[in-house]
Amino acid sequence: MKNLLKYQIILLLLLFSSNAMAYYYNLSGFVYDKNNQPLPFVNIYVKQAEIGISTDIEGKYHFELSNGSYEIIFTIIGYEKRHINVTINGKDEVRNIYLSEDTQSIEEVEVVATRKDPAYEIIQNAIHNKNKYLKQFESSICNVYIKSGELGEEIKRKRERKNQKLTTEDSLRIDSIQKSEINLPQKSFVEVQLTRNWQYPNQIKEVVSAYDERGAKEYLYYLSTTEADFNFYENLLNINGLTETPIISPLSRTSILAYKFKFLETYREDDLLVHKIKVIPRAMGNVLFEGTIDIVEGTWNIKRLSLHLGKGQTNLFDEFTIEQNHTLINDSFWVISNQNFYYTTKTGKNEFKGKTKATFSNWQINPTFKKRFFSNELGVVTQDAYDKDSTFWDKIRPEPLTEEEQQFILYTDSIKEAHQSEAFLDSIQADANKITWRKILLEGLSYVNYKKEKRMYFSSIPGMANPFQVGGFRVGYWLSYFKKFKNKQTIYLYAYPNYGIRNKDLKGEINVFWRYNPFREGYLQVRVGREFDIINSYDAYINMLKRTNYYQNERFSVSNSIEIFNGFYTYASMNLAIRSSVAHYKTGSFTDGWFDDNSFQSFTLHNAFYTNVGFSYTPFQKYIRQPYEKVVLGSKYPTIGVNYKKAWEGILASPLNFNYLEFYIHQKMKLGVGGTSEFRFSSGKFLSRDSTTLVDYKYHRARDPILFTDPLSTYQVSGRNTFNTFDWFYEGHYIHHFNGALANKIPFIKKTQIRLVAGGSFLLAPEKNIRHIEVFGGAERVFKIARERFRIGIYQAF
Repeated sequence: MKNLLKYQIILLLLLFSSNAMAYYYNLSGFVYDKNNQPLPFVNIYVKQAEIGISTDIEGKYHFELSNGSYEIIFTIIGYEKRHINVTINGKDEVRNIYLSEDTQSIEEVEVVATRKDPAYEIIQNAIHNKNKYLKQFESSICNVYIKSGELGEEIKRKRERKNQKLTTEDSLRIDSIQKSEINLPQKSFVEVQLTRNWQYPNQIKEVVSAYDERGAKEYLYYLSTTEADFNFYENLLNINGLTETPIISPLSRTSILAYKFKFLETYREDDLLVHKIKVIPRAMGNVLFEGTIDIVEGTWNIKRLSLHLGKGQTNLFDEFTIEQNHTLINDSFWVISNQNFYYTTKTGKNEFKGKTKATFSNWQINPTFKKRFFSNELGVVTQDAYDKDSTFWDKIRPEPLTEEEQQFILYTDSIKEAHQSEAFLDSIQADANKITWRKILLEGLSYVNYKKEKRMYFSSIPGMANPFQVGGFRVGYWLSYFKKFKNKQTIYLYAYPNYGIRNKDLKGEINVFWRYNPFREGYLQVRVGREFDIINSYDAYINMLKRTNYYQNERFSVSNSIEIFNGFYTYASMNLAIRSSVAHYKTGSFTDGWFDDNSFQSFTLHNAFYTNVGFSYTPFQKYIRQPYEKVVLGSKYPTIGVNYKKAWEGILASPLNFNYLEFYIHQKMKLGVGGTSEFRFSSGKFLSRDSTTLVDYKYHRARDPILFTDPLSTYQVSGRNTFNTFDWFYEGHYIHHFNGALANKIPFIKKTQIRLVAGGSFLLAPEKNIRHIEVFGGAERVFKIARERFRIGIYQAF
């Protein structure tokens, strides 16, 4: 009764709110300058309604207005006031507004401040002239040399004490590098040489002609110019991956609302007068830079800058600094000559320190590109990029390596040379393949062949035991085989035969996976085995322990997936199964008291032969082409997918006959300063259902009593029991991470780095008269373990 009353109250509130808002419509849009740059902090006033708001940092605004005619006034310092008339007549309206500069008001901005500090006048001159630097040229080509590495404090390399059979030359080489203790201030090192092709406004394609990697590169930043574009002439910097929200540039049209400026000095360089200005964040709750920016007198362009983001402002690092230097070429164009990044992250007592330096050279201005030169392929790595020797790198480096970098290269080259020697490979291979009691009792056995890049692993004695099975204690022996080819193809085999002590039954599985087309993610998989399987995999986690949810499945399946064209993936599988009951199995009593009914259900023995075909498509998917692989960068458009499952009656004595169709749409979105959102919608039905079993039903997820489960696929406050549908259902899930957009406005909360999250789900199943709607909210905190990001929080759903 209490639950019924609660749902009735929620329904009444929803009806009331829908009726209350039935007479209101949305008026929304963006405010831009003449260069299509968004304008944040624009004041907007609705005269007749006497309400006003400001645009967010992406220039977006939104009102809810009833039917009628309104005069809307847009004002901001530095731009001419604009009035528009809007009529709301039973539907939403969208108005994008363009504002023109008011040169007189620009000169009057911060009058008091400019008398005391010339920094504001210098910044305003730079803002007033930035349009010509936003579009100095239509296209360009330049060479980019990138050097990146992780810096260590002091790493002690101890000499190996293993009795390895090496040649005298190998022993001396390793000894020279691995003397008992050696300082090694570098932990990883990457060099890249590429050509960057660019065309206005944001088309890019880079060709990597040389690449050298030493150590782990996973946490190094900016190894490709496609990774980020730090153009400070833009009003907003959208740096994917680095920050959740856009960053307001110090040269934004409305930067004086986000930053304070202080004049530091004027100096002369290359017959130019340059003013150094200190940049100080003003607006609380936004990701903002702090540092210095140097502006050239007269031309008012950026000469150099050094800007910093502190802890909690980036996704990847605790501290992040960017340095840029600009130079004049062809007596006409100011371009970036070099760009440096410094970044650190602390995890416990460990501290990661990274540094990347990118040098831009050999600029070609306004080249002509062939039609369709630019596409979704943002980068190409040439076939011989990884084969460049030290002579090549010595020629193209814009500056010599540091002593630390030379020491690290000497170390890695020596180790690599020694490790590639036949004597060393035979030695470590013999050690890896040696059978010891430690491996038998704890680690498991292995067999490796480094020359042929193949490995085998065998279970340890403890790994043979499996005490948590529905039919009681089982023992088995697992083994795996892996081989990687030079063209990046891989083969993986896994086998696990096992025996039940209580029921004296043999089960097991063999799984073979062949990745035959790495570039198109093409794979072929074959699985065969006899196993316990789950009738309803959508049940609540606690219900997965109930024996009523299990049956025996003897199956053979073949599946294949491949990308047909960019972003369009297909999938097909053929499945044969012999399904039978396990009601005759003897069981233990460990979980008997957990459930009212914890016995196996009767299950009619039958064959099943069915196929699955489907596809998913992500339009305009961006990627980088490697020699044998494809690095997918994502898309701003949603992914749509369709799956069709058919059971074939009569084939291999299968009595099943049905056709099931389901489709979905899924997308992750960045909503600027508002945070990030993700949604998933799905729908499906049995087109025909002459014969089905419990295993083939379409189930909908039940809630768990304690855990907050994945909000994009489950429900938090639905009934404890799952249910199935045969006709059309409509299911939707949405989650939004505010990423500090609200919590950062409160000083204390901002320091704790607690962030708010909200979302909701719905399920409509007309055949069972089910209309379920729920919303949830919570507070969470992002933390790092070994440089990986995790979320933990408290949530409430109703």
